[in-house]
Amino acid sequence: METMISSFDGTKLYLKKEIPDQAKAVLVIVHGLCEHQGRYDYLAEIFHKAGIGTYRFDHRGHGRSEGERTYFSNFNELLDDTNVVVDRAIAENPDIPVFLLGHSMGGFTVALYGDVRFTTIVSTFSVTFVRTISSYLLCYPLGLGLMGIWFGVVCDQLCRFILTRWRFRSGVWVKVKI
Repeated sequence: METMISSFDGTKLYLKKEIPDQAKAVLVIVHGLCEHQGRYDYLAEIFHKAGIGTYRFDHRGHGRSEGERTYFSNFNELLDDTNVVVDRAIAENPDIPVFLLGHSMGGFTVALYGDVRFTTIVSTFSVTFVRTISSYLLCYPLGLGLMGIWFGVVCDQLCRFILTRWRFRSGVWVKVKI
């Protein structure tokens, strides 16, 4: 199904929703800067064959959505637009899990969505999963193979440990009182 939906501020966003029969999960695919949801047709088809539905949307100013081309007045617009689509996916699919997948600017959006704004178990898991898979994909060419997944989990946990105790402010690391 292809449609235009209203975002948090009334901006019309193009949405393409494809849910196979007996879907096991739903994946919201968040595209990168200067892209559009159509670049992910092949990827979406792979997920559909595996029984996973997809929600893909064009960011404001991208593809068929309204807005000044590739312009965001505030990065919160990325989060709020994504949240509109995620809320819709959850409401329309209450009995199956909803996950996020982002590329480039979309990866930035997914990471912010999970870590900064909407810290639900599902979104935080999605961010950890994305970091882990990213680490694996980075490590595989180095010959680490499946050790890349272990490396990704260790790196993710190490980053969480450090960032819960330290913050980078004005060019220096500052210890946070716990």
